[in-house]
Amino acid sequence: MLRKFVINLERRPDRKQSFLAHNSLDAEFVKAVDGNALNSQYLRENGVSPDTGFRCRFKGRRVSWAEVACFLSHKGVWERCLSLNEPLMVLEDDAVPLRHMSDEQLLDKLKACDFLYLQRNENEPQNVRQVDEELEFPAYPYNTTAYCITPEGAEKLLSSVDITKIIPVDEFLSGSIRAGGLIAHAFSTDVYEQIDRAALSSDIEQSDDICVPQDCVVFTVGTDEGKCRMLYESAQRYNVPIKNIGIGLKWCGGDTSSPGGGMKVNQLRHALAEIDDDTIVLFVDAYDVFFASNLRAIVSRFAEMEAKVVFAAEDQCWPDPSLAGEFPDVEIGYRYLNSGLFIGACGEVKRILDAAELGDDEDDQLFYQKAFLSGDFDIRLDIEAYLFQCHDLTATKRGYQLFNPRTRCFSCVYHGNGGLDEKQKLARLYNAFFHSPIYL
Repeated sequence: MLRKFVINLERRPDRKQSFLAHNSLDAEFVKAVDGNALNSQYLRENGVSPDTGFRCRFKGRRVSWAEVACFLSHKGVWERCLSLNEPLMVLEDDAVPLRHMSDEQLLDKLKACDFLYLQRNENEPQNVRQVDEELEFPAYPYNTTAYCITPEGAEKLLSSVDITKIIPVDEFLSGSIRAGGLIAHAFSTDVYEQIDRAALSSDIEQSDDICVPQDCVVFTVGTDEGKCRMLYESAQRYNVPIKNIGIGLKWCGGDTSSPGGGMKVNQLRHALAEIDDDTIVLFVDAYDVFFASNLRAIVSRFAEMEAKVVFAAEDQCWPDPSLAGEFPDVEIGYRYLNSGLFIGACGEVKRILDAAELGDDEDDQLFYQKAFLSGDFDIRLDIEAYLFQCHDLTATKRGYQLFNPRTRCFSCVYHGNGGLDEKQKLARLYNAFFHSPIYL
């Protein structure tokens, strides 16, 4: 008899019921690692990390949280195979049989290989070679919907796993096959298929947040907490922890009648002295900002942009219009740096903050603009509002997301920078998201 294991997320009983409806196997369900539950603390405590240098050959994307969880889920079953010291059939909970293969037939096929694909997508069909009338040598296979594995195969895979450089399990298996370490066969005609995504959604395909192992600390400077309502309420909704380093301080950064805000730069410099250089730092203004997404999505998008620091961008070159010509042209989006929202590696942010002295009442935005224009730092502007949306009359709520019709991007944080008209737009948009009127 061939023992069978089905990988299933506990929070997806619908997928378990679907599997049972389509399969009549005597199988044991095993708890999948949940990508939604992973975070930098889990990675640190378990010595796990994605391969940050990996890029998908076909889409160019990096390893996602869901892919890390998927890899760890399959690795757990390989460990079971080795511990039991017997061949196993491994199925994901969206596997649907196309034809019947008896345990005896499958065990017979496993005599000549370590790993037997019961379903796969072949990326290099031109390089596939036949084993016999039923089987072939896969060249560059994807999918772990259904397969059989021997203890010898499990040992080979586990001996080559580096959990500090996790890549998608499809790529790991294909790499093991191409390197000659894993002897794999595949049926020329699939034994299983995946259920249609329209009928049963996939957590892996729906979650493309890049797995970033660094911690992220969120700072603001709000000396008047009564004005922080939008920031606090939205952060609570999206479970974003805020460190307000302005509490208990007297505001010395000037008033809204003229440029100012240098106090924010100086307070942040002091706060970052105790933060590791590898930590990610997110800074948000206190009184005219709200979150429209969670921190993991923000950090993931930051990682996609592949810069050490990313600042929000806006339409106006303020406070010194004479600098406008020095900013790079943009075809679509926003050209000028806005200092109310930025994210970056702490070490690079420290370098920026330490580059020049700034009085509390001098202008923070001009300070950061000069740092950007100097070319001395790895700074990128979020010209498409992929992360940060500054004031724009066209910005709107679409579904549950903040949408920019100019750039066709869904932003994560909104900054209603500007005067009374801009603050009224901010209040209307905030109320659309949180059904919580703001009275100016």
